[in-house]
Amino acid sequence: MDEPTRPAPKDAPDAERTDYLALGVVFVAVGVTLVLTLDTPWAGSPMVVLGLYFVVIALRARRRARK
Repeated sequence: MDEPTRPAPKDAPDAERTDYLALGVVFVAVGVTLVLTLDTPWAGSPMVVLGLYFVVIALRARRRARK
């Protein structure tokens, strides 16, 4: 009885909102900071790669939403 009678419309602004771009920017910023400040430049590389992955996912989703 707690279930809604109709599903939320797909064009609602909060229906499928993702924050991959913000997450990607944060990971890239932390990764670059680790690369520049630590003695080993490889320490932040995984964070940079992960950040770039999230940025690409976000840009693909925005591009797909425009079409």
